[in-house]
Amino acid sequence: RQELAELRAEYGGLSRTEEILRQRDENAQRALEGLEAKKGVSGYHDTQEELEKVSTIKSELDEMKGKTLDDISDMVLKLTSTISEKKSALAPVIKELRPMRQKCQEMSLVY
Repeated sequence: RQELAELRAEYGGLSRTEEILRQRDENAQRALEGLEAKKGVSGYHDTQEELEKVSTIKSELDEMKGKTLDDISDMVLKLTSTISEKKSALAPVIKELRPMRQKCQEMSLVY
């Protein structure tokens, strides 16, 4: 029971601390807005936060683009390799086919 009471007291203290900190933050925000308005740069802080968010999103997108480009490059290398293998495999067959084509054309002219 004593431990529970201590935890409840701790919770109460933490809740009050949170409330005080929230109030201080609100006051600081109002003071900042007042200074911005006084200096003629209203909304600078909000704009700065928005720019940071946009920058973070852009970085994530750039990273995704880089990964996509790497994937495409890998695929191109695989396709190039496959095409080379197929060419190598077909080269002897094509060499064999050329004289046969020539004979076929000669026979077509004769008949």
